Amino acid sequence: VCGTLIGLVSGYARGWIDSVIMAVNNALLAFPGILLSLGLLAVFGANQYGIIFALVIAYSPSMARVVRGSVLSLREREFIEASKLMGNGELY
Repeated sequence: VCGTLIGLVSGYARGWIDSVIMAVNNALLAFPGILLSLGLLAVFGANQYGIIFALVIAYSPSMARVVRGSVLSLREREFIEASKLMGNGELY
């Protein structure tokens, strides 16, 4: 859920927001997932919430990248451009 929301915001907002989110995302992707999870577990403790938080932080960047790519490709489709030409707002 976290990776999906991050990817949606990044793909929809574009501009400097996309650049900042993807820079953080690339920094997290530079570390192997299991190694990052173990390091976060050492910081937050090996309880239930620490494990969940470590796994979310370690594995959500890959999901965010996939969702961002889908959103960016969907933004460029013809029916989106036709909707904008009809006068519909950006959110619609």
